[in-house]
Amino acid sequence: MSTIALKGHEPLVHAPLANSLDAKGLAAATFTRASTGTYIDPADRRLKTAAINTPRFEKNGLLLEPQSTNLFCYSEALEYWNHYGSSNYSNALDGPDGNVAMDSIIEDGSTGQHNVYYTINVSAGVYYSFSVFVRPSARNWCFLIDNVIGAYSFFNLSGDGTIGTNNGFSNPKIEKVANSCYRISVTYVPSSNHVAYFALGASTGDGITDFAGWDGHVGVLAWGVQLEQQWVATSYIPTGAATVTRSADSVYWPLSDSLKSVLSIDKAWHTSHQNQVGASFGTIYCDFTDATARAKFTSLDISPYASSGKMIILRDSTGKLAWGYLGAVYSVTGCMVYKDPALTIRGWVTASGFNTSDTAYTFDIVNACKAEGTVEVMFTPGCAPEAGTYPGIVSCNGPSGFTSLMYSNATCPAAAYDGTNCSAIGETPVGGQQILMATRFSSLTRQLQISTKRAGVLSHGGLTGFDGAFDLGTLQLACVNYCPSYFKNLSVYRRWLPDTEL
Repeated sequence: MSTIALKGHEPLVHAPLANSLDAKGLAAATFTRASTGTYIDPADRRLKTAAINTPRFEKNGLLLEPQSTNLFCYSEALEYWNHYGSSNYSNALDGPDGNVAMDSIIEDGSTGQHNVYYTINVSAGVYYSFSVFVRPSARNWCFLIDNVIGAYSFFNLSGDGTIGTNNGFSNPKIEKVANSCYRISVTYVPSSNHVAYFALGASTGDGITDFAGWDGHVGVLAWGVQLEQQWVATSYIPTGAATVTRSADSVYWPLSDSLKSVLSIDKAWHTSHQNQVGASFGTIYCDFTDATARAKFTSLDISPYASSGKMIILRDSTGKLAWGYLGAVYSVTGCMVYKDPALTIRGWVTASGFNTSDTAYTFDIVNACKAEGTVEVMFTPGCAPEAGTYPGIVSCNGPSGFTSLMYSNATCPAAAYDGTNCSAIGETPVGGQQILMATRFSSLTRQLQISTKRAGVLSHGGLTGFDGAFDLGTLQLACVNYCPSYFKNLSVYRRWLPDTEL
């Protein structure tokens, strides 16, 4: 994404999300997570723990995750696990968190696998992600396997780590962390209910599960084993004698009244805007006074029409517009000032301040009767969304507004949604790959559009009508269902950014 200086204008809102939730133009964020949560510190690559209701920041930005449960007990004590062709020595070397807690997997002299394993019931059609922190010793290769169905993945524990042969698992991953440790993970969906034998084994090379062990020597070390019903491995959840659940992350920023008035627009605006000389219903008498640029309503009867919602729109001799919307609760909203300014917020008349029994109303005629803007964010999903998910990753007052990821049949488009209209693009998010997502909207051209930019390539969804109202109250971020998600550089501009500035 271009730097802020290249945008031409300062954004109304900008949250870098590199190491805090501080945001220009927004009040303090509300962040919740009802449990602690672990994360990899981008500075030293150590595994650390964030307190309850404390955000986590990794190298890709703010980390937001769904709720998840580690189904393995004794995740840091392999002496409670089963051993095949091996034994273990506890707390042998320092692990990813800096504590001396890695357990050694000691080979015996037999020919076959040399592993530790855990048995657990798994269900057909359910996603499972298996992960563990490992450290090389006598062996630079290891593997993860379900010995019942024969699915396996191999990993090279040298340099930055590489993925070897894979069979039956999906989404194998390796990440180098602190103290010569790596976190490795795989995902699969069982085709039948069965008792799985999830194992971690040492290996002499890619694709080799069975070999003559080096009796009494440490093949690899392991710590922090995890199994969860997720599409991809999420942050590590330590367990003891029972399973443990990490709560979901949630973050939102309340919007100021001034920001709401700048970016909000009412549905009725467009229909009446086409007739700028005025719209009438009930009994309305209008008198323009150029010197004061005011319009006076000397008689107003809205009782027969308020339940259906009507628009008043006026234009003075200079072309300035005043407009308002009469809602079902006898309220007036819009770019106008009620005769009592104390009852208005940046030109928006509060519902309680509108007195339907009054016979005279005075409204200021103003220029700011438009809503135009761009909302953009750098987004890195932990995985590609699957069927049935409709999250709004950037939204206002709910999960469906602004920028969303939606799945339908064989496509997974990004989408912009204003509550009525949707601009979609066949842009399939790739797990671990950063993408710019931008929603642009304009009440002047009546257009809404989603755009994405990945690896320098810009793509657009189709232009669609924009006649809906963004119900602005809070600005919030959300992870994709069942996947951890990362966010950076959330910005809101009061203009339709050209392609060159995305």
